[in-house]
Amino acid sequence: MYDTTIENYWIRKIQYCVMIVAAKFHFIPTKNN
Repeated sequence: MYDTTIENYWIRKIQYCVMIVAAKFHFIPTKNN
């Protein structure tokens, strides 16, 4: 029971971190220009 909850929690956290990192890398070149 708890395993699936923890898995879903980490999956969401990883996806959230990936989105933030991707956004940072996407916006850095725009700021330099």
